Amino acid sequence: MWILAAFSEDGEPALGLSPTVRIRDVSNGSLVVTDDPMVEKGDGFYGYDFATYSGTEDYAIRCDSVTLSGTDRYAYSSSGEYSDVLDNIDVRTILVRKIQTNRLELADGDISNWILYDDDNTTPLLTFSVTDKNGNLITQQTSTPSRRSKGT
Repeated sequence: MWILAAFSEDGEPALGLSPTVRIRDVSNGSLVVTDDPMVEKGDGFYGYDFATYSGTEDYAIRCDSVTLSGTDRYAYSSSGEYSDVLDNIDVRTILVRKIQTNRLELADGDISNWILYDDDNTTPLLTFSVTDKNGNLITQQTSTPSRRSKGT
């Protein structure tokens, strides 16, 4: 799993840093990774390949810029039920592509949920409630394209 952290100084991307990453196993507090170096990716982003990542474990992640101070010094993250999807930039890119190509109608079988299906149009990837904070159903505009509704 790739860990990606962004560092900035006074609102500008911080370049040329030598940040480190520290990862703890949440279940027992043990250190899994101790201050390993991160690699600069550009525009203030730094990455670390967490090769020993296990999807069955939860981790607390702290990235330390080392030379910055105050709130700019650290970046934090965690893994868990949804964090491995949200923190992994490759998975986010795939999901964005699927959202763009597999557009659905909101009332596609389950009128209270919007379901993002995989490319096979049957395997659900993510489900979102389509009601507002008052519980009212959000309706889809008629001009919104729906690839799935064509012939399915």
